[in-house]
Amino acid sequence: MLLCSHSIAGKYPHPKKREATMTVRAKFVCNFIQKASDDSHRTIHMAPVISDTEENKAWSKYTPGGLLQMHISNPAAFEQFEQGKEYFIDIQPAE
Repeated sequence: MLLCSHSIAGKYPHPKKREATMTVRAKFVCNFIQKASDDSHRTIHMAPVISDTEENKAWSKYTPGGLLQMHISNPAAFEQFEQGKEYFIDIQPAE
């Protein structure tokens, strides 16, 4: 990616090239969804996929273990998760 600046009297003579940022991709399965007693939020419990298909066995070779828990209070967000469904999780630096 190239970042270009408009130069004023040569103040910024050359655009600077930014380094490519590596993204880590993992494949997780939603093991279970825990509802709050007052239904105000959900806790999503996820773990890396490890079996069933050749693709999943390939993922588990590089992400053999881990846990992800998210406490979500936005109904539109927590309704996106289903127990037993697999999800890709992309991780990259926040800029």
